Amino acid sequence: MARKLKNVENETQTLRTWSMAIKQTNKEYEKLTL
Repeated sequence: MARKLKNVENETQTLRTWSMAIKQTNKEYEKLTL
């Protein structure tokens, strides 16, 4: 059970990292398109 919870934590962290990276990319892209 604890192991499963750890996996969920890791996945959540990964998703957050991806989400931040995508937001950053969108910001850069907006700068380029202005």
